[in-house]
Amino acid sequence: MDDKQLQPKLSAFEKIAGFDVLLIGIGILAMEILSIISSKTSMTAQGENSVTIKLSEFLSHIRYFALAIVALFAAFLFFKIKHLGWVISFALLLVSSLLAGYLAFVSFSILGITEEFYASIFLMLVLLVSIIILLTPKTRSKFKVGKRTFLPTLVFLLALIAVFFFLQ
Repeated sequence: MDDKQLQPKLSAFEKIAGFDVLLIGIGILAMEILSIISSKTSMTAQGENSVTIKLSEFLSHIRYFALAIVALFAAFLFFKIKHLGWVISFALLLVSSLLAGYLAFVSFSILGITEEFYASIFLMLVLLVSIIILLTPKTRSKFKVGKRTFLPTLVFLLALIAVFFFLQ
């Protein structure tokens, strides 16, 4: 028998969760490229015989490019039905839904109920549905996720939170 015949297929809902992770990676990459292209302040300054790069801005760009690569890698592994794909995807979806919830809270507290508030609530709900899809028993068994998987997922989640919130 061929390996491809034995490998389980993703359901439509699981594909939606995978596409959400893929869109997170593409979105981060696109925003970072646009940030570099349309930068109001220059990341570099030229002198007569030297070029200076602002370290904080450079590290920020590196951090977001690395995060985009991790998200794209997670989506690739998720579509290949790999265990690590589930771990990284779950952590990315959870952090992204927390960020969308924070964005909704800030938008509501500053502007009240506006289009930004509705958009961030919609984004948060889509991401929460993807998280619920990843937590279903069928999906967990397909990706061979057991009790031992939650510790690496928690470690990766804490690393993502540290990158997003503490390494500014």
